[in-house]
Amino acid sequence: MRKQLLSLVLLCGALGATAGERLADPAVDAYNLRFGSQAFGTLYKFTDQDVAVEQAGRLVAMGSDILKFTISAGKRGKEPKTLTAWVQENTNTLHLFEMPFRHYFAWTSVAGHKNGGYWHKGPDAAEERIERDEMREFTSWLLTRYNGTGKKFYLGNWEGDWLLLGTAQHGTNNPAPAALAGMRGWLNARQQGIDEAKAATPHTNVDVFCYVEVNRVRDAMANKPGRNTRLVNAVLPFVTNLDYVSYSSYDAQNLKEPEMVKTLDYLAAHLPTNKAAMISGRRVFVGEYGFGGGGRTPDAQEAPTREYLARLLRWGVPFALFWQVYNNEKGNHFCLIDPANKPTPCWFLHLRFINAARLKLAGFKQERGRLPTDDEFAKLVGPLLEQPLPPPVRFTLAHEMPGQPGPGGLLLRATLTQGIYGDEPAQVRAYWGTRDGGTASNAWEHVEDSGRNTRFGAARFSAMLLDVPAQAKIFYRFQASTSDGTAWAPASATFTPVAP
Repeated sequence: MRKQLLSLVLLCGALGATAGERLADPAVDAYNLRFGSQAFGTLYKFTDQDVAVEQAGRLVAMGSDILKFTISAGKRGKEPKTLTAWVQENTNTLHLFEMPFRHYFAWTSVAGHKNGGYWHKGPDAAEERIERDEMREFTSWLLTRYNGTGKKFYLGNWEGDWLLLGTAQHGTNNPAPAALAGMRGWLNARQQGIDEAKAATPHTNVDVFCYVEVNRVRDAMANKPGRNTRLVNAVLPFVTNLDYVSYSSYDAQNLKEPEMVKTLDYLAAHLPTNKAAMISGRRVFVGEYGFGGGGRTPDAQEAPTREYLARLLRWGVPFALFWQVYNNEKGNHFCLIDPANKPTPCWFLHLRFINAARLKLAGFKQERGRLPTDDEFAKLVGPLLEQPLPPPVRFTLAHEMPGQPGPGGLLLRATLTQGIYGDEPAQVRAYWGTRDGGTASNAWEHVEDSGRNTRFGAARFSAMLLDVPAQAKIFYRFQASTSDGTAWAPASATFTPVAP
């Protein structure tokens, strides 16, 4: 039987990969997927790399473009270096900045203070000037060095209520009025330095923001005498130009959804609105959460984590950051990678959500020509969190019923869905003949290239065979392949052409 003419009819849009590239879209790559993690001190590590760099590498492998870590210049003797000078000489921090993250969150401490907690004694104009000047210098350096990269830097503090109260008090007291006034001055100076640098430094497609982290919101809401004065109600409203507020949300993460929503609404209501017109969407994010306390094992954490993320997504947080990549607490299990170097169920939750969310985003843009709004995104990906996410299927290839358009001709049809975002576009081939070759390509009599996939979601491939002998039983099977692997339709199909 001579080789027949095969023509491809591939129903696809313009969006997608070109030859040798990924099945991806730059706009989808840059879209904020909300969920990430952080890299601080740990109880273990597995390489000779800096512990933050090592954990950041695990986040890159997970597909995340979000990283939270620490930048603390600290004291440097009689003549301390500025925060900027310290970062410029710190190869590990520079390495983190060069990694493919788009959102950087950092507990950020300047170098110039003799006492970093100076503000506990009340406002101090000289110390506030140091804070403002170093934050301005560092922001200008970030905007200049990373101009045009699409990176965003969020500079903030560790859990602010513990800074205000002292961890030994465990939230059972109210802070002194001097400390409240001093913290207001300190935080306003940080925001002022960032704002001044952004106004004075030419920059495009890069940004720097200030955030304040709170962690005892429920105390303020309970309004019990002696423990009702907290950062959220006594400091936050006075940081007038603040960009964002972060919530280390351990006091709310186990609440039922209506009470959790009430808590987030309370926090949002105390955030000044001066920046509301400049920063779109919610300006309250969850900077820290985790269900590894009380000895809860990693296997028991996937369900509450997934359910919490679903609730946060419905409320509209722009970020929710899991604590953390490696565990840092003896007796607890706050980790995505355990001490045996084994990914936990929450690792797979993040990995699979990132992949599935990007595929849904790409499909949305492919059909509508734009990316979703925040509300549309929540509705689009929310169902993914309703049950444990299964592993992605790289290729799903299914035959459709063949059609016979005319004498001696037959139209073979199959649909292909690629399940890994950013994978190499698959090449599709049709194998056919008078005997079934199974999944051995060299056992088939005929093969024709059917084209390269450029579509997110189901893509239809059609092969027209001409001059097929009538009443000869024909077998066929479609195949999809990349340089990394091959998949066949689940079984060969057959047809018998009708005599003209």
